[in-house]
Amino acid sequence: MRSTLCRFTPVAVLALLGTAGLAACSSGDSAAGGGGGDTSGAISVSTEVYPFTWLVTEIGGDRVEATQLVPANAEVHSFELSPRQVEQLGQADLAVVTAAVSPAVDAAIEQSPPGAVVDVADIISLRYADAHEHDEEAEEDDGHDHEEFDTHTWLALPELPKVATAIGEALAEIDPDGADTYQANAAAVSERLTELDTAYRDGLATCDSRVFLITHPSFGYVADAYDLEQIGVTGLNEDTEPSPARVAEVSKLAEAEGASVVFFPGTSNPKIADVLAAELGLEVNHLDELTAAEPGTDLIALAEENLTTLRGALGCSDVPIGLPSSMTSPQVPASRPSAAGPLHASALDVVLSGRRILTGVDLSVGPGEVVALLGANGSGKSTLVRACLGIVPVGRGQVRLFGEPLDRAPWPRIGYVPQRQAAATGVPTTALEVVRAGALSDGVQRGLLGGRWRRASRATALEALEVMNLAHAAGQPVQELSGGQHQRVLIARALVRRPDLLVLDEPTTGIDLATIEAFVATIARMREAGTSVLVVLHETEAFAPLLDRAVVLRHGRVVHDGPLPPAHPGHGGRAGEVHEHTHPHPDPYRPEPVVGLGELAPDGMSGRAANRIGGEE
Repeated sequence: MRSTLCRFTPVAVLALLGTAGLAACSSGDSAAGGGGGDTSGAISVSTEVYPFTWLVTEIGGDRVEATQLVPANAEVHSFELSPRQVEQLGQADLAVVTAAVSPAVDAAIEQSPPGAVVDVADIISLRYADAHEHDEEAEEDDGHDHEEFDTHTWLALPELPKVATAIGEALAEIDPDGADTYQANAAAVSERLTELDTAYRDGLATCDSRVFLITHPSFGYVADAYDLEQIGVTGLNEDTEPSPARVAEVSKLAEAEGASVVFFPGTSNPKIADVLAAELGLEVNHLDELTAAEPGTDLIALAEENLTTLRGALGCSDVPIGLPSSMTSPQVPASRPSAAGPLHASALDVVLSGRRILTGVDLSVGPGEVVALLGANGSGKSTLVRACLGIVPVGRGQVRLFGEPLDRAPWPRIGYVPQRQAAATGVPTTALEVVRAGALSDGVQRGLLGGRWRRASRATALEALEVMNLAHAAGQPVQELSGGQHQRVLIARALVRRPDLLVLDEPTTGIDLATIEAFVATIARMREAGTSVLVVLHETEAFAPLLDRAVVLRHGRVVHDGPLPPAHPGHGGRAGEVHEHTHPHPDPYRPEPVVGLGELAPDGMSGRAANRIGGEE
C-alpha cells in the first residue's frame, strides 16, 4: 500500500516546518523536520531518481545542491536508504519524489520530513495498471486498488513541463531572491520538453505497427500519450516472474500483432526477453527508463534515443514532419568503408557469461581513417574491440580484417594496445625488450617513421620509447615501472610494428599531458602515411583534430556513427565527451604490478592471433 505522505499542489508547495500543514499531515509528530542541512547558502534538494535530479539542477543551477537518493543502476522499488541518507533527507530544504515509487523514501519522509515536498503524483494525470499489467498474485485481491498506479511518472513526457513549473515555484518560495532565475530556467526547460513531446508525437505518427512487446511494462505513459500499446510480459512489480500461461499468452499476442522486437527496459534482466526472442525469432532491444544515467547526462538526449529505438522497432516513416534529423535512425556516414578495408564488422552479437553485451553492432574503419569509439562505462566498447580482434567469441555476425576472416587475418599488419591493467609478473624483462618484441613476427620491417631495418632493431625500439618520453627507462625492468609508464611501453610496442591498423583501448589513461600530445602527434604522422586507427576514448579533446568519425555505443548498440557528437547541452563539456571524466594525471602513476614479456598478449586471445599481435610468433 502507498505510504502516507504530506501532499502538495503544483501551485504552492507548503513548508512543512512551522505551518498548520505539519499537524495536518505528520500524524501528530512534532519533531523538527527539514531545512538547515546546508550551510553553504545553496538550497539543499533531495531527489528520488535521476529525471528529478536533472530537472532540479537545470532549473536551480548553482543556487541548488541536489542529492539523489536512489543511485543509478539501483532498483528503485526495492532500494533501501542508509541511515545517513534518511538524515540528509530530513535536513533537505526540498524533496522531489513520486509517492509510492520507493517505499524506503516514503517511510523516510514520514520519519524525518524535509522542509517541503514536490510530489509528482499530484501534478500529472496518473495512469493505472491495465488488466494485464497487474501482477498475477494480486489478481485475487479485492478488485482494482486505486493506489496501484503506474509509478514511472517521469516517463509522462507531455506533462513534464508542469513538473518543471512546480519545481521552479517550490524553489522560488524557498529562495525568493532567486525567483526570477528559477522562473526563467523552468520556462527554458519546459520549452525543451515541449519540443521533445512534439518530436515524439510527429515521429510516432505514421508507423507500420502501434504495438510493442516489453518485459516490464514501464512505458505505459509513453504508450498512452502517443497512441501506442505496450504488451507487458510481467506485471508492474518487476520482482515477479511471469507464469508459463502468461508467457504463452504474450507469445500469441506478439505473433498476432506481428511484433519483431522485444524490449527490456532500464536495468531489468534481459533473460526473459532472450527467452521470448529465441522462441519467436524476435530481436532484443533496450529502452532506457532514464533512471540509470550518470550525473550530467542530458535527460532529453536519452529520451531522444528511446524515440529512435521505438521508431525503428515500429517501422515508422523515415521523415515525419517536425522530427529533427538527429532523431531519425542511428546516424551512419554517407559512404561506409568496404568489407575489404582494414576493419569491417557486421551484425555482431556477443554474449559473455550468459549476459548480452553487444547486439547487432556494425563497425568499419577505412584506409587512413581515425575512428573514435565512445560510450559510457559498460556500454560494450572494450568488448567490441576484443571481438574484432578475436579475443572474445562472436555469437553472431562476422569480422574481416583487411578483407580476411579472423582465422586468416594478417596479424603482422595490426597493432593493439589493451586497457592498462595490472597482472602478475612473468619473466623479468626490460622496457626495451618488451618494445622490441613487438616486431618479432615480421622479420624485416620498416622503421617507425620510414626506412627499413632489421628484425627487432634496437634503434627503432628506442625511437618508439622516445616518442612516449620513456627512452630513459629503456633498461629498466617493466616490473619496476609505474602503471602509467607500463601503458606507455605497451603503446611503444604497438608503434614499433609500424602497423597498417592500430587499435587502441583507452590508451591515454594514467599518462601525463605532454606525453599524450607527443603520442597524438605520432599518430597524426602515421595517419598521413596511411595507417588506420580505431581508438576507444572517454575524453576526445587531444584526438579531436584527427578524428574522421565517432561511433557511440549505448547498452551494446550503435546509436551514432558519424561526426564527433556535440557535448550534452548544459554540461559544459567538450564535443564527444561521455561524462566518465577520466583525466590525464602527472606521471609517475601509482606503482602496479605489470606483465612480463610472455604475458603481453591479451587474455583470452588464443593461438596465432595472440602470438602475432603479441609479437611472439
